[in-house]
Amino acid sequence: MEKLIEALQKLQALLDSHEATHFGANDSEPLGHIWCAIGKVFASGEPYSDRTGDAWELYSCTEGYSAFGSKINTHVKGVCKAILDAPLGKKEEVRERLARVAYWRAEEYFADNFICSR
Repeated sequence: MEKLIEALQKLQALLDSHEATHFGANDSEPLGHIWCAIGKVFASGEPYSDRTGDAWELYSCTEGYSAFGSKINTHVKGVCKAILDAPLGKKEEVRERLARVAYWRAEEYFADNFICSR
């Protein structure tokens, strides 16, 4: 669980940064993509598939947005790896941790039957 907490803290720090605001990472579309990717791994137990910088729907008119998207990818990948590495008996604890950070639509993203359409 420590790795999950650390990975979530790193992702949250990135999303709280001035850089995230500059690239629009806190808008509903990027957040939806971020939590959808994490929710998909949580529900399916399948490994995370890397996404390009363009996949996060950041402000594409802002120079450097693709590189920032790569940072998001790295942090989401870290969270997903920590989810998959968590002991099987800790699924409810993992769900609670994720929901605390991703309060936005958490019930949907961390349901056992979640299907990500993105």
